[in-house]
Amino acid sequence: IDKFIMKYGESDKKSIQLLDKKKDALVAAIQVEMDEAKKLEMIREYLKKYENKNSEQTKTILDIKTKLEQNLESAQYESKIKKEASKAYAEMSSQIAVETDNLKKYRLLKSFVQMYPEYNDIASVNEEANKYLKVADREKYKEIENYMKTGVQEDSKIFDSIEAYLAVADFNEYRKEVTAIKESLREEELYKLVRTSVDLYNQSSNRNNFKEVVVKTANYRANNKTGKYTDKVNSYTNQIKAIEKGIQTEIEVYV
Repeated sequence: IDKFIMKYGESDKKSIQLLDKKKDALVAAIQVEMDEAKKLEMIREYLKKYENKNSEQTKTILDIKTKLEQNLESAQYESKIKKEASKAYAEMSSQIAVETDNLKKYRLLKSFVQMYPEYNDIASVNEEANKYLKVADREKYKEIENYMKTGVQEDSKIFDSIEAYLAVADFNEYRKEVTAIKESLREEELYKLVRTSVDLYNQSSNRNNFKEVVVKTANYRANNKTGKYTDKVNSYTNQIKAIEKGIQTEIEVYV
């Protein structure tokens, strides 16, 4: 084809037909080429040789070129992100190696997953994170259990430990048990306040102490969760009502 065109010139009718066939062959080759770098090279060859930008064929080639460049740009970006992810994973692994707190290990891994979801082995990172979460969850619950067993329920340490557990949204294995412990301790605290107010009233039956009994019994009824001392508090409440009606009585403290 090239020899014929060189001999008879590009304006020759047969040469024009041959040029069109050559152009069509290049377009067909571009469309089936799988290697993106080679495909882009062929497109550039086409645009260099055939300058008619307004032909439908050229518009099609330009569309292919645009999409191809976008794909290549995206691939380059993805490659860059994967390199960054690999570097970040190595740095994180070094941190985890010296970290002793399992919850902190979990948070390091979870943060990595959120920042680099493109990491090539993200499933194993998630698996490792969940492993540390499970251990941390059990450790914190064990700490609360130990406080309960050693009888320091009224110490602020157990309340701090309970709140620390419940503050971690991802702690779920013992959430029900920890919540129940918190409610039980809270109820003991509420009832203790009722008993204290009753004792004070029994010691000195004045108006202020009477009001304290009213407030503390109402507070218990409004905020208790298990109703462990409901019968006793109701008994105090009934005696309060009797006092309010003018019936002289001393509130009896049941033990």
